[in-house]
Amino acid sequence: MFKHCSFSFFITFVLVTIVDISFSQTILGTIPIPDGEVPTSVFYIAETQKLYSANLWHTNMSVVDVTNRNIEATVPMPGAWMACLFVGVDKDNNRIYLGDVTGKTVVLSGDDYSLITTLYGILGIGFARDSVQDKNYIAASPDIIYVLEGSTSTILDSIETGEFEISFVNANNLCFDADNGLLYAACNKEKKIDIIDCGPDTLLTSIPINLDTLPSAIDINCTTGRLYVSCDSSVVVVDGVTQQVLTTIFLEGHPTDLSVDEVNDKVYIAMEDTHALVIDGGTNAVDDTIPFSTTFIQCDPSGNEIYLILGHESILEIISIPDYSLLETIILHYRLDDLAIDESRNLLFVAATTRADNNFVFKIDCNTDSIIDTLHVSDEAPYTIYLGYDEALQKIYFAERGVMKLYCIDAEFMTLISSHDLPDNPMHFNANPITNKVYIPMLNSAQLLVFDGAGDSIETFVNIHSAPIDAEVNLLTNKVFVSTESWYLDVVDGATNQVDTSIYLTSGPLLESNCVNDLVNEIYVCSFSGQDVTILDGNQNYAIITTIPFDHVMRDGVANESTNRIFVHDADNHIYIIDGETHEIVDTITIFKEETRLAVNTEHGIIYASDFGGILIIQDDATGITTESQNKIGICSKIELICYPNPFRNKVDISFSIGHPDRITHSSYGTGSAERIELRIYDVSGRIVKSFDLASGVLPLAFAVFWNGVDNSGNRVPPGVYFCRLRVDDKALTTKVIKLID
Repeated sequence: MFKHCSFSFFITFVLVTIVDISFSQTILGTIPIPDGEVPTSVFYIAETQKLYSANLWHTNMSVVDVTNRNIEATVPMPGAWMACLFVGVDKDNNRIYLGDVTGKTVVLSGDDYSLITTLYGILGIGFARDSVQDKNYIAASPDIIYVLEGSTSTILDSIETGEFEISFVNANNLCFDADNGLLYAACNKEKKIDIIDCGPDTLLTSIPINLDTLPSAIDINCTTGRLYVSCDSSVVVVDGVTQQVLTTIFLEGHPTDLSVDEVNDKVYIAMEDTHALVIDGGTNAVDDTIPFSTTFIQCDPSGNEIYLILGHESILEIISIPDYSLLETIILHYRLDDLAIDESRNLLFVAATTRADNNFVFKIDCNTDSIIDTLHVSDEAPYTIYLGYDEALQKIYFAERGVMKLYCIDAEFMTLISSHDLPDNPMHFNANPITNKVYIPMLNSAQLLVFDGAGDSIETFVNIHSAPIDAEVNLLTNKVFVSTESWYLDVVDGATNQVDTSIYLTSGPLLESNCVNDLVNEIYVCSFSGQDVTILDGNQNYAIITTIPFDHVMRDGVANESTNRIFVHDADNHIYIIDGETHEIVDTITIFKEETRLAVNTEHGIIYASDFGGILIIQDDATGITTESQNKIGICSKIELICYPNPFRNKVDISFSIGHPDRITHSSYGTGSAERIELRIYDVSGRIVKSFDLASGVLPLAFAVFWNGVDNSGNRVPPGVYFCRLRVDDKALTTKVIKLID
């Protein structure tokens, strides 16, 4: 993954002496991206106009604000093992009940979704509320309705009923008649409806359904007193007063849910395999269709809207009443496939796809941690999407594995430039912003595709040892490191497009990925089969420095050169932090997602990791430690060395600032004592290219110069990688700058 290096970290002074440096990382938060994969249960509160869905695979809950047409939150279920299958909402006490497949039900605050309490042994299916008595009812498999006190969520009683069968499509099987204080339960493993008197919480009677069918979803029209129950291929209408079946409406297809519209005396029927249906309450007949299939259905007659939730595509469609036209589609789930960084502009790009095979790129402003633009790239069905980025051209490369397509995107305007058919399946790839070349592994043909970004065309193919998995660029040496499915890491010369050397690694026959630490020219190779990370010395003919063993398959890594720390992740929810100097594991971060992707912004010291619910933001700091002496003032300061734009063509602004972190600006000046201040530009050989005159003895809190790409002799330097080094007394900060072709 392309990175350019700048140091931005905290230093502590004892007057003018920097004592020591330590490191730490802090999880700052998450950039939210909807992650409600496969809704299994839905609940709607008309008073707040919020829709809640329990989601299957990522054990979380989506909260949709239908008024503003946005997903308010994706909330992980605390302590969930797998598969959220049930959700119910107590609007009076502002509590949410969310249950999983193991019988654990958590009670969450409706304000901030914090955990209030946990109930065990309740495999929830349906939810209803008696507001007058402040009671909540949860139908639980196999044959119990639990009675809970609303204000405390404590279990008051339980009622034995007919059997309920839980599934991955759990329409609400409870409804409450507030006028008569009765609770109705559709027993979907038995052909009956149980009626409970909510005063003493006792079973009154049962209404048999004399059909070869099983009831599931149930709802009531309190104005007419009629119950509507969806069965395998019909809707049964029950008179709530006489407690007798009035009629059966036979349907062509399988209804999965229903919702009663009391205002218009309609019943909306969810049909997963065909269009949703509308039943007229006066005639008890189907009188219209809604031209969309759906798994769950809810309605809000006061807002003249119907909400369709299609489970296998994880989308919410908002339909108008009475013309049943589509008002809005809200995507509940995006699979986050890959990340790319524009460090100088502080942007993050995210490749995402939906369960309906809609493929997107999100453009995120990392100053505000918000999505500022979205491009709908294609409607194909890729196995995986990979991203590459050329910061010099401001060009995104979007490669689809399975579909075998490459899309070139203008990152500034988020518009499609071109598309290219690939001869094989692409894998993790990278771009070189100096040469504008893109290196894309071709999985099955054992080749590395070289794409000319400036010419927008395929340049050539390089034969690789075996199936290539990942390609990483070392900007210092213009080498491309290609991980393969064999025992070899191939090194390709970017100038000749030839394999320079092949490095045999004993980790195992499947090398997953690699990352390059440009600061010290070291390569970190993650092994799938060996479950380890091998570190190679790029200065010593790629000699193996050490191999770090892990307990799980290792997937990917990035180097934060501002702290000389490397972040690698495994296939078991862990991100490990390796000290680039000692090559030891110094810390571990646990995340929700097993298959994450990482990106690093070294200029701001931020690591981004894709996780359930969005992009995790990790601040990686170098923090100074001070010892105060008598008659000396200890000043905890922040030093920043920033080069912008980077890469550059004609001129780069070089700025640094020193002062308290909460008052550093480049427009305010102050002084601190220092014996020596140096600012120099070096080439990759270590030769001084340019020196800047800075006053000794006075250390500005903020200072800026520019470099026009001319050396001390007045000659223009060639394109390539250079290092800008700021020295303050005996400590130095170094930033990598990239000079492009004029």
